[in-house]
Amino acid sequence: MLKNVTQNEFIKYQIILIKFFFKKILKSWRTIFCVIMIIFPVFTAYRMINSPITQYNIDYLFFNGFVGFSILLFRLMYIIIFSDIVSEEFSNKFAMMLYSTPPSRKRILLSKVIAIILYSTALELMSFVIVGAVLLISTGLIVSLEILLIGFLMIFLTFLFSFSISFMLSTLTRNVIISILIPILYFFFVEQFFIVIGLENFSYYYFVNRMIEVISNYLLSGAFILGIEEVSWLIGLISFPVIMFLITIFIFSKLDIRT
Repeated sequence: MLKNVTQNEFIKYQIILIKFFFKKILKSWRTIFCVIMIIFPVFTAYRMINSPITQYNIDYLFFNGFVGFSILLFRLMYIIIFSDIVSEEFSNKFAMMLYSTPPSRKRILLSKVIAIILYSTALELMSFVIVGAVLLISTGLIVSLEILLIGFLMIFLTFLFSFSISFMLSTLTRNVIISILIPILYFFFVEQFFIVIGLENFSYYYFVNRMIEVISNYLLSGAFILGIEEVSWLIGLISFPVIMFLITIFIFSKLDIRT
């Protein structure tokens, strides 16, 4: 009985922390910036509309126009808006008070991660509703459900990886410039270097691009091929961000934050 009460109190307090961080992010400058940014992929999809208007063309322009551009844009957007997600608290001297409270550092960071994931999911849903409405009004057609779900998953996984890198750097270095500069260098230079020297398997977006090819082939041929290799790509897309989150939370819980 006591164990159940303790678990209920843990869950209740965790929810309170998640709500606190969610509202804090929602009321910050990030929301205005993100709402403005999500309009660009919608505009890209709208400009790609041409005759003949068929279900195939709508699905294709949605995936290769809207989803493709969103993946490129959102990874940069998330690096910028979450680069100070932890370091900000050290710069304004709030960290010592926050991380000295009864909830453990692990619980606080976990709550922050969950709040940001919920926040970003809400933004992605908003962008999908907007582009869906634009395409419906312009063409009278809606995007196929399976393409919507696959596109949503691809953008979401891209967000997870971008956020996990910024979160790790912001938490462990507490330096905004480093948290922005290193991910940008990685995405735009290091990954390209891996491809040039034949080590593309070390590039996260190698897996993203391979999955995009699978979906594009499905749109072109109607055949959805998901073999062992494709499953390994999907596992890689999911496991990399999760591992970085766990490593970051574990290391931060051991750090002396007074230095």
